[in-house]
Amino acid sequence: MRSQPLETPARAVRRFVTTRPAPPEEKRAPKGEPAPAVACRPRLPSLVEGAVVAGKYALVRRLRDGGMGSLWLAHREDLDVDCALKVIRADVSEADRECCEGRLVQEARAAARLGHPAIVRVFDVGRAATGEPFLVMELLDGEDLAALVARRRVSPEKAVQLLLPIVHALSFAHGHGVVHRDVKPENIYLVRTLGGTVQPKLIDFGVARVVGHRAERLTADGAIMGTPGYMSPEQARGSEADARSDLWAVCVILWELVCGCQPFGGDNYNAQLRSIIEDDPPRFCASGVEEPGLEGIVARGLAKEPAARWPTMHALGVALAVWLRERGYTSDAAGAALDVQWMPPTTSAAAPSDVIGGDSLPPEVAVHHVEASPSPRPSAPKHGSPPRLWLWVGGGIVVLAVVAASLLVALAERRPADTGAAPAAAPTADPADRRRAEAPPSVPSTPAPAASSGSSIPIAPSSAATSHASGGGTAPRPRHVQPAPLLPSAPPEQGSASAAPPRGTLKRPTF
Repeated sequence: MRSQPLETPARAVRRFVTTRPAPPEEKRAPKGEPAPAVACRPRLPSLVEGAVVAGKYALVRRLRDGGMGSLWLAHREDLDVDCALKVIRADVSEADRECCEGRLVQEARAAARLGHPAIVRVFDVGRAATGEPFLVMELLDGEDLAALVARRRVSPEKAVQLLLPIVHALSFAHGHGVVHRDVKPENIYLVRTLGGTVQPKLIDFGVARVVGHRAERLTADGAIMGTPGYMSPEQARGSEADARSDLWAVCVILWELVCGCQPFGGDNYNAQLRSIIEDDPPRFCASGVEEPGLEGIVARGLAKEPAARWPTMHALGVALAVWLRERGYTSDAAGAALDVQWMPPTTSAAAPSDVIGGDSLPPEVAVHHVEASPSPRPSAPKHGSPPRLWLWVGGGIVVLAVVAASLLVALAERRPADTGAAPAAAPTADPADRRRAEAPPSVPSTPAPAASSGSSIPIAPSSAATSHASGGGTAPRPRHVQPAPLLPSAPPEQGSASAAPPRGTLKRPTF
């Protein structure tokens, strides 16, 4: 039997919205007659262990109850996997049930469009047999951040490591038009991974606002949304919350992790809201913490005016990552490298233009980012730039020219040395000249004229003549062998001294 293909979360949300039953029509009674009873939708019966929802999710046990829903550990029988199933609580009044259903759909829609390691994943959404909606999410193994805060204080470095993944997830959500509006320790879950690390995850998008989506308004004008201790001043006044309200909540959580208490308190609900709007946060040193750099980062995020805070969640994350790296840390709690996650070589893709309600990154933040970032990698050549082959061609031409010049200089130095050595050996090379010089002349001989530039170059003697001149004795008869001249010479002129030797001397053999 072939199993049906699984639906994507976005498609499941669309199917859930289109199949939502219409509310019963209200009928008006005529004057003088009692009003007819309005038919109420059947409620989902009390969920018990072992009940099956939508024919495939078997409830194992209840995990916890929230403001509007209950979270159950469920087992999907067709895939044999565990998951978390969220349904509306049975004790919710009929007047609030319509709003709760809308928020459940809104949570499914917001989480389905966000795929981030630090955001809980939504697998399915649908309706039970009675028409009640349910939401299926991944099952998380661990504890929420509130349990850690209740046990002990956290060191400043550890606190920043735990919150950096949440800051990155919120920056990602803001870039996709989603504002959480209820960031608090109870909605941050610390998941234990198989590798032994901790992966913080942001959960519960029930009161999130999806910008640009046409949906029914679930919050009345002036209504206060969120948890009092983590509300921003604009939320405490009943104004619209944007991305900078999430930034305020993150700084409150960071303050609470480091100092062990909330920066704004009060004896009751209204007193706490007044403190958020009017009071300045206390100093770190009041709690025994001496971290002026981190205190300055958090204090800017807790500015009363939204425009005075960090302009984006990404800008806050960069400041925290730089502070953490200056203390020798290279990664956050989930193992993500700080240089890769927060300080890439280019800032165009990492620092998105902003988010809902924020402005562009100010110059001081941009300069701080560039100074803290590592040396940029060499950029690729721009498209259309001329090739650099001509550099290699020009270098080769220069090398060839140098080699050719060196060869010419060597040949020029060698040629005068060869032509000057031959005339020096010529007078002693011929035996006949030596005998003529030793024998007394009968007739005074006429001295030979000096060699001119047009005279022939003397020929080097043979090996036999050379040995005879050096060893003495009777000179052997020279062999009439014509050696190859070094350079072509002009023939002897008629009537020259070399053509008619003096009388009484031996005639020089002509080669």
